[in-house]
Amino acid sequence: MDFESLPTLDLTEPQRRLDEVVRTFERQIGQGGAENKRLSRLHRMLPYALGAALKNGQQSWQAIRELCNDKQPIELSVAVPPLVRNLAELLYWTVFLLDAPKEQGETMERVIWAKMHLSNQSLRKHYAKEKEWQLHVDLLDQQRDWWERNCSITPEEKMRGAEDRKVLAHSRHWAS
Repeated sequence: MDFESLPTLDLTEPQRRLDEVVRTFERQIGQGGAENKRLSRLHRMLPYALGAALKNGQQSWQAIRELCNDKQPIELSVAVPPLVRNLAELLYWTVFLLDAPKEQGETMERVIWAKMHLSNQSLRKHYAKEKEWQLHVDLLDQQRDWWERNCSITPEEKMRGAEDRKVLAHSRHWAS
């Protein structure tokens, strides 16, 4: 197939609009922004969650742009569909969270904690004796501990662990 004859897509305008959204978000919702306090009243983690979703989406979009660059080998385009899926999941996740911030925010906390807990257990099981992985695993433990301190994870939930079927059942509704 002659790829040179295929039409190209100018992404200048979508990129300009995305950059504008990011700047507006950082100004309005970022720390000290006018909307930060209002969103925090809906759920304390809402500004953080929206910021993480926006940053993830921005990175996915930049990767897509780079992979679709005419200078890249066409073989790299196989990485684009998972990145597009990630963008779609982020959109779903954001709408799901904004639909009922308090309830969905608490669900989000539990699901994120449960996934971190399971991931950390798996990493410790497989790499605990490998010195190169120790820093990474320790940082993930610190991140999980931060979630435990700052979120609605009860002592009972911690005792049951991430295998709690009620917590994991909610993860079906969340982008992975």
